[in-house]
Amino acid sequence: MNKSLIILSALLLPINLYSDNRLITFTNPAIHSLDGVTFMLDGAAIHDILLVIRKVMSMQNGQKVGSRMEGFYQFGQEKLSIAQLAEVEQKDPNNPNLAHALQLSKHDFIKTTEQFMKGIEPAKRLMLDLIKEFCEKRNRPDSVILAWTNAKHGNEAEVFSDNIRSFASFELFLTDLTFFLKDLVNSCPKAREQYKEWYKKQKQSQDQ
Repeated sequence: MNKSLIILSALLLPINLYSDNRLITFTNPAIHSLDGVTFMLDGAAIHDILLVIRKVMSMQNGQKVGSRMEGFYQFGQEKLSIAQLAEVEQKDPNNPNLAHALQLSKHDFIKTTEQFMKGIEPAKRLMLDLIKEFCEKRNRPDSVILAWTNAKHGNEAEVFSDNIRSFASFELFLTDLTFFLKDLVNSCPKAREQYKEWYKKQKQSQDQ
């Protein structure tokens, strides 16, 4: 199988955290103004989205190191993931190390998504219609991703920090964001085909 297809398929696998974890296809007319359109949601944009999905999932669940999973964030003598830190927070909410770990992990997220937020700026107005559909269909009417994406350009980091005050809310936000991005890619067949062609050209260029 083409490597681009493997990457696409792996990152579009659903996550077992919602009651219905199947990927959805957006029906709002905005999707037709985005799918496959240059500077909106074209093949290169799909590539950027897949990179964000991969990093966000690694932040949330850790990455494989040898035979075990390891998080990115120092907590005492360990490196933990957002999900693990949310568990620590639930069991020991007064742990003095939590505040510093939350600050570091939030900063990491902001840096990770900075270029992505700049990239989607031309499509943001249409994207908001899809986020509203996502929140309705996923039964997530109070999802922070709506406020985060709706923020004025340049204020996304501030809105994110104001809304994420615990690892529990951070983990839920990352889950919502990952699901939304996967649903978005799933709803863009033209852009997925463009991504496959884009990936093929990038690979050929590297091999020359």
